[in-house]
This record gives sequence, C-alpha cells and structure tokens, in this order.
Amino acid sequence: MEIRNIQTFLKIVDLGSFTAAGNALNYVQSTITMQVQQLERELGAPLFDRIGKQVFLTELGQAFLPYANEIWKLTQQVSTLGKDPSQIKGGVRVGVLESLLFGTVADMLPQYQSRYPNVDIQLKMGQAAELLTLLKQNQLDVAYVSTNLSDDPELHCCYQREERLAFFTTPGHPLAGKKSVPLSKVFSYPLIVTELSGICYGRLKQLACAEDVPVHHSIVVDSTVFIADYLSKNGGLAFLPEYAVCKYLSQGKLVYVDVDIPQQIYYSQIFCHKNKWISPFISGFIELVRDMRPESNTEYQKK
Repeated sequence: MEIRNIQTFLKIVDLGSFTAAGNALNYVQSTITMQVQQLERELGAPLFDRIGKQVFLTELGQAFLPYANEIWKLTQQVSTLGKDPSQIKGGVRVGVLESLLFGTVADMLPQYQSRYPNVDIQLKMGQAAELLTLLKQNQLDVAYVSTNLSDDPELHCCYQREERLAFFTTPGHPLAGKKSVPLSKVFSYPLIVTELSGICYGRLKQLACAEDVPVHHSIVVDSTVFIADYLSKNGGLAFLPEYAVCKYLSQGKLVYVDVDIPQQIYYSQIFCHKNKWISPFISGFIELVRDMRPESNTEYQKK
C-alpha cells in the first residue's frame, strides 16, 4: 500500500473533492484517480461515492479513514526522526483570533520562521466557534482562541492561560481614576463593543442582566484591535481582553475603569484534535506561545 496513495485519500477527505486534492498536491486529475483506484483494488471495494461534483465516503471509506490517519501519522513521525528543526519540512495551519494574532502570534512569527525555515505557516483568522469547527473538520492543525474552558471530547487542550476582561477608557473620561464605580454607572454610558456573538459581548450581557440594565452601544465592530485603537484616539468606554490593550496601557493612552464587579476571567487556549499527531513544528509553535505568554499567570494577583 503506497503512502502517497494514502496521502491522496486523506487529502480528498479533507478538501471534499478530487480536483481540490489534485491542486493541493500538485497532481493532475488522472493521477489522483489512479491512486484512489489502486487503493480500492487493494481494499476490494470503492472508497468514495461520486454524486454530481461531490464525493462522499462509502462504508469502507469510513472504516478505512482512522487506519489511514494512523498510517500517515506514523509516517510523519518517522520522517522527522533525528532531524534538526531547521531541516524539517512541512506546513502548519493555525486558526487564531484577531486579538491573539496581533497580541501574540505576530511578535513570535520571526522567531518561529528562524527556527523552522522550511515550514510553511498558514494563518486563518476567525471567531472561536468557527475556528474550532474547522479544527474538528481537519481544516486546521491548531486553533488559538479565547473562550471559556472547553470539555469538548474531540479536542485536546495543549495550552491554557488565564485572561482577564475589563473596562477601559481614556485618561480624560469622567470615570477615569474613580474608585469602585457602580456597574449601573458604567452602563449609563454608550459602549464600543465587539461582535454580538463573541465572549466579550456575552460576558457584558451577563453583567448587564445581573444589574437589570440594558447595554447601550454606539459602535459594534468585529475587531478588538480596531476598538482599542479607536478608543485610544477618540475616547469612550469598552469591555475588552486586557492583552488586546496592553500597548495602549503602557503608553498611557488607555486606563482601567475600576468597576465594582468580580474579576472577569476566561482563558486563551490552544487546541488540537484529540487524534492529531503533534508534529515537532506544531509543538514548536505552542512552545513559542508558551514562552511569550506563560500559562502560569501571576500578574493578575498583583492588581
């Protein structure tokens, strides 16, 4: 059984078509068809049903899939034995929130590329739910997201860091410098908020419901990076992850609003599929994130 035929089979499953698999592997259509036919002859039955322009796994194809994944995983493991990181070739597909891309990943990419010069890294931005779905469909190798703790049995958490959500404003705002500001007072001002389906807005709604007050928002935008920059230049109030505004805090352009609420904790996490082999260059990505933002977080205890 040829390894390249197994790779082709897995790529068809991954991308959903013979044509897409051929493009990804740089094979002509006839080669893709021939490789699948070779596998089917060896296994004794069709692996795919072809209906229109779509392909679907047959019962045999579904039964063969976990074995194919295991064979390919072992092949990849063997291929990296004894190799220096700079010699390893491959690709890693990373799903990442925009805030984490600009807050962490962008700063570590030069070091990653220096360590793994022959590894292509593909970055896909999106919301947490979307990225985790793509991860479970094997369209991503890792997902770096901010969310509540997950107990999804299909996912393996490789990294976890406690994060804080807080209210921020400019130094000249009426609430800046005030102590123990009532939440009702905060909600009397219009807020600049993130997308309505995200964790920031969800947590904000929980706080508002507990106070039985509405959330007034002047701007809704699917970008914490934009909100932090806009807030620093134009003023207002926003409820954001602390890591998304660190630069502006250090420059004195934004300040915390001391609101009388419990700390709002959630987690930045890196997930892989539970059946995914963690290659050296995937492990390298996770380790660089860990070096930049360690999982053991003591800074919040000082505030």
